[in-house]
Amino acid sequence: MVDANHAYDAMTAIRLGRLIEPCDIAWFEEPVVPESLDGYREVRAALRIPIAGGEAECTRFGFRDLITRRCVDILQPDICACGGFTEAPRIAALASAWGVTVYPHVWGSAVGLHASREWAAALPPNPAALVPGELWFELDRTENPFRERLSSEPVARAGDLIEVPTRPGLGVGVGRSVLARYRAG
Repeated sequence: MVDANHAYDAMTAIRLGRLIEPCDIAWFEEPVVPESLDGYREVRAALRIPIAGGEAECTRFGFRDLITRRCVDILQPDICACGGFTEAPRIAALASAWGVTVYPHVWGSAVGLHASREWAAALPPNPAALVPGELWFELDRTENPFRERLSSEPVARAGDLIEVPTRPGLGVGVGRSVLARYRAG
């Protein structure tokens, strides 16, 4: 995966995309600014690499245009930005109806990471196929005290797989001392 983080205009994103196409990239994420749906369409039409986007969108209404205008191959809602556990399944259902893959975007605190894990575990196979592919879960590894220290229970991994707890809730204990350390005022 190559994450451009909204860095380019369509022409530059296409030029970069053509350079990385031979590298067998899983997807090209956020190649243009989120507001440039036409830019997304241009990039998607010009490249063979799947185009991903949506981490900055809010609610199913914002995602609707990305989906129906065929701007992306992979939709990446962030549960903390898109409307939470109420809106995220609606977005996934809309994407599924249009044959668009959903890989949750994960960035931010430990609570967001745990919430994303729970939502990802509940997603139906996507895209719908006889043999659907595995779900990808983007896991940011940059230093972030709110992700690394806030949770008393880090997300458990078994090799390349993320384990989903069987107990109720998000499965996250919040470290009160970390909250106190970063409290404003």
